Parts: sequence; structure tokens; C-alpha cells
Amino acid sequence: MSTPPPYRMTPGPARQEDRDRLAADLAFWPQARPALRPHVEALITLLQHGDGTEIVTLTGDDRLLAALHLVREPLLVDWTIPTRTEPSLMLCHLVKSPDAPVGEPVLRLVTLWATAFAARLGRQWIRGEVPLSPGGTANRLLALAKDTGWGHEKTVSAPSGEVALMQCRAEPRPHLDLFLHCQVPILPVPAGPTAVRP
Repeated sequence: MSTPPPYRMTPGPARQEDRDRLAADLAFWPQARPALRPHVEALITLLQHGDGTEIVTLTGDDRLLAALHLVREPLLVDWTIPTRTEPSLMLCHLVKSPDAPVGEPVLRLVTLWATAFAARLGRQWIRGEVPLSPGGTANRLLALAKDTGWGHEKTVSAPSGEVALMQCRAEPRPHLDLFLHCQVPILPVPAGPTAVRP
């Protein structure tokens, strides 16, 4: 790993001025990596609304390495009906900082944290959706997700193109805090389900 542990998964800032500062930092990322633009723009919109939406950040060595939207009660509209009833968390709009070293295992770290966090909440699954836009980036991300333990459940059509529905089983990891500290609180849980589309 390029950044020495410990890494930290932290909740996004609560105060609106701090949320605006994080949004301003994220706004520079697509300049270095244009493929991030739709996801960064979605995160910035969520940060600016300040409506209790949970943005989670991964940091290491006091550097912001990644950000994502955590949905505790997802409406899994494109998933099978039996799947929708299984307790799960959804990770949306995961973006990696363009300044993160090439060898930084961001998806692996986020997956380790998310599967452990889901287990603490009594959920069975972590779920996510990967846009399969034309080009190699989406295919590389899909392959990386599979290598990190995510299963490709099915592919569905969306207004923006095809989307791969991915999931990873929750798993207790009692020693994870030795190198990846979770500062995301168990509560609060949003009041109701949220429909999500990356």
C-alpha cells in the first residue's frame, strides 16, 4: 500500500460550510480524470442539499483518497423482488482521488470497511451499481470489483446505458480497526427508503 495505515472511513462533515468545502475539493477531481464527472457532480449535489444524506470519505495520511454516498435503506428498483427484501446497504458514486497513488487499493479498502460495517448493522449485503458506458474504464472497474469480492448479479438497462448490479456479502472483521478505523456512526438511520441510480 502506498499510504501507510491507519486509514479512516469518516462521515462527511455535518456543518454546511464544511460540506461546501468538501464539494469544492471534489470539484477539481474531474479536471484530472473526466470519467469521474457524473459521480463527482452527484456527490456535490448531495453535499449542497445538506438533507441528512450520508457522504463517507476514505482518508490516509491526512489525505482524502475517496468519497462515496452511503444509502442505509435503498430501494432496489432494478433488483429481483426476493433480493429487495434482504437487508442491505448501498454504495453509490464511489470516486477515487486522482492524487491517490496508482497502487492505492481504494476499492479493496472500501469493500473491507463496507462489509464489516454492514455486518455490524445486521445487514446481509453491500450492493452497488456500475455504469457500463462504452470504453475500457467501466470494464476495468467491473473486473476490479469482481477481484475484490463483488458478484455481478445481472445487467439492466437505464436511461444512461447499461448498469451492472453488484453485491458483496457482509462479513464481520474484528481486527479491521488495526489498519482501517471506522468513524461512521451506527446511527442515525434515514427515515425512509431512498431510490438510487448512479
